Amino acid sequence: MVAIARELTPTTTAPSVDAIPLRLRRGSGSPRQVFALALVGAIVLALFASRDLTSWLNGQGDGPIVALLQQAAADWDDAMATLGLVRPHDALRLTIHRLLDWQWPRLESANLRRARPSPSHASRGSLPLPPAGRGSG
Repeated sequence: MVAIARELTPTTTAPSVDAIPLRLRRGSGSPRQVFALALVGAIVLALFASRDLTSWLNGQGDGPIVALLQQAAADWDDAMATLGLVRPHDALRLTIHRLLDWQWPRLESANLRRARPSPSHASRGSLPLPPAGRGSG
């Protein structure tokens, strides 16, 4: 095999550690913009997902700080309910429950049909089970 000899051209910039090209990195946000966007996201979650905050805190264990946070989360959820900001969350949850209820019985009935023996199995000489509660002696 013959190797092709050519000179390597030096790059104009050194590659970054995370392999994001510099031209793409220049168009990204500054750390202040990222922080501001994270803060806006946290505020939106606090406004519209207050129901999940209380249930999440209930799973965090016990303790004086957790109890204080649970009470504050319950008060916050009541305030958001007063403003009507929990309606989208409740509507989405109700829709998901309705969809699951609508679809689940069909799957459940199909599984029950598979689990039940057909009448032809009972007529093949299978013996009935003894009544429960009687001794063998």
